[in-house]
Amino acid sequence: MNAWLFMTLLCLCPHPAPEDDIIARAGPIEVRQPEFAAWLVDRVGYSHAEEFLMERLLVLAAEEQGLAPSAAEVEAAFQAERNQRIIDTFRGDEKAYMDHLISQGQSPEAHDARRRSQLEPEMCLDRMARKLRVFTDDMLRDRYKAIYGDLGESVAVEVLFFSLYHGVDPANPRGDVNAQSERAKDRATQAAADLRAGRLLPELLPGSDPITNAFVVDGFISQWHKNLLGAESELALASLDSAGEVSPPVRVWDGYLVLRLVKREEINFEQAREELVELMRQDKPGADELGTARTAVRERYNVEILLR
Repeated sequence: MNAWLFMTLLCLCPHPAPEDDIIARAGPIEVRQPEFAAWLVDRVGYSHAEEFLMERLLVLAAEEQGLAPSAAEVEAAFQAERNQRIIDTFRGDEKAYMDHLISQGQSPEAHDARRRSQLEPEMCLDRMARKLRVFTDDMLRDRYKAIYGDLGESVAVEVLFFSLYHGVDPANPRGDVNAQSERAKDRATQAAADLRAGRLLPELLPGSDPITNAFVVDGFISQWHKNLLGAESELALASLDSAGEVSPPVRVWDGYLVLRLVKREEINFEQAREELVELMRQDKPGADELGTARTAVRERYNVEILLR
């Protein structure tokens, strides 16, 4: 058999598709990469191709502007988001979170890897949207009034937070809520007494406990903003006149707060302007801002999608 005839027969004979082309299987049906790719192009190819291209362009544009997050920042954002979801939806039970993903037909590892890959362009778009913000005097004055009130008063306060769920068995995070509340209140009452006796806030934080997210945080120092921690805390703070004064335990939905006043001082609009701009840049961008930033990148790079 000559070489030409051999190659002709080789091309005509059917060949089994490689197993690694299979991406889904159900009974007698197998879905393979090439046919799925063709389906994507036919059905939703334009939007998918644009999204794929835009993710790369957003990272490129952010890099050119010095706004791209580092790998460590992306990982930190991923872990914070993951931890917060476990807290909010699964009451801190990581196993319940993993079981939920599996019950939805998702591999937890694949789910996490996919979310990590999405976060970098999302963070790039977020940062570019914030950079594009323009602040008028009216906007800044509205924020000034919201933070400092009619009196124009700057307040700093130390906050100790005692979670109902601190030290609770993750397998049973709800437990006996009344008992957990009493334990948190006892800890808060003792901390308030310690603060009044002159102990410093860092001394009252757990020395060896890993403080990794809002679920177990026990203390922080904050510039006070109106409505920062709820109406009950506003009332408690209003009763504190002099630096060093300490509030009694304040009940909040997931625990207790103890407040110690650090300072009260007058502040006018011009003194606060720079801080107000920075605070307003920290506000999460709305859909319109993200759309504007995305459109700016799209137009700058003259995006063109070529599909059949």
